[in-house]
Amino acid sequence: IWLEKWTTVWKSFTLQTQFSLRGIARNRMRSLAGIFAASMGAMLLMVVLSMHDSMEEMMDFQFSKILVNDFEIGFKDPRGYEAYLEAKRMPGVDYAEPVLNIACTLSHEHREKKVSVTGLIPRSQLTIPVNTSGDREELPEVGLLLTKRLADILDVSVGDVLLFEPTEREQETRKVPVAGIINSYLGLTAYADIEYLNRLVDYEGVVSSIQLKTVRDKSIEKQFLRQLKNTPGVQAVSSARHDKELLEETMTGQLMVSLTITIVFAGMIFFGSVLNSSLISLSEREQEIATLHVLGYTTREIARMFLHESLILNVGGLIVGLPLGIALGWLLCVSIGTDLFRIPFVIEPYSILITILVGLGFTLLAHVPLKRAIDRLDWTEALNVKE
Repeated sequence: IWLEKWTTVWKSFTLQTQFSLRGIARNRMRSLAGIFAASMGAMLLMVVLSMHDSMEEMMDFQFSKILVNDFEIGFKDPRGYEAYLEAKRMPGVDYAEPVLNIACTLSHEHREKKVSVTGLIPRSQLTIPVNTSGDREELPEVGLLLTKRLADILDVSVGDVLLFEPTEREQETRKVPVAGIINSYLGLTAYADIEYLNRLVDYEGVVSSIQLKTVRDKSIEKQFLRQLKNTPGVQAVSSARHDKELLEETMTGQLMVSLTITIVFAGMIFFGSVLNSSLISLSEREQEIATLHVLGYTTREIARMFLHESLILNVGGLIVGLPLGIALGWLLCVSIGTDLFRIPFVIEPYSILITILVGLGFTLLAHVPLKRAIDRLDWTEALNVKE
């Protein structure tokens, strides 16, 4: 091979490395096919693991940084401030915050979008407007705080004026300024100070839902839910804590199934390509291998030479497949994003480590049947030179 022309470099390699490099160079198309197969296996596994990491980040962002309440009570009709005071006195309630949601149409020039504006108290603790870095965005005293996706749809920037038209009650259209834009994973979301939003729709001290932080005690929680059931005007009760637990349960089950299938499938690619390539190489190089055996090399040492060759090819495949998998995972996250949400692209270091270990593990496993094939090889017959 061309590398042998560099005598000093070539002599610095061990005999095993020279044997492996000759085998790789002798069958370039087969070697390229082996690298391609390994890269496809690595890419497949990397995509699945990166999607899992991204979904976990999305869940953590939603339930640990934005929605940190335990329960949210939604009323059939807007209620007065006394509903908030009543909710604070319910059993097990540690902390409560009023929320006002107003469905409306926001328009700017020829663009418009139907959204729900969420009115929160200043420095709210149970629903927190945060950016993609996890930093809190302060609510403006006047105007709306829009997510970047919504601002892009309406083609507005800070300081522009929107037309605000409530959809659930007849009221004249109001002009509201864009006081801030937040880069968030949530799509069509708008925030406002709850008092400002009340004034905007001619309300005074009105809430549409109450968010609660409760004591984590099963018996007290039962009392709370029992009293809540008898509270008039309650339309819906949601639990961010229970939703998160249910979602984690569902995702864990689905993840184990998808990961198992992917690891098996990727492993079959690694295993099959290594075993097939090695067995073909073994049949082509019987005389060379028999000569090594006569020179005193054991079956284990000869098998290690083939393993060395496979590791070179598969490491090359991993080097190609990992960035391909990362790129494809990023493309999937971008393509899955909608107006309602976008998925953050995240890859944890252990995901890269798992991909490497699976690739190397199945490469080692493929050499078990290869070693048996070398054991069964008839050295005497292989040394006979065929005319």
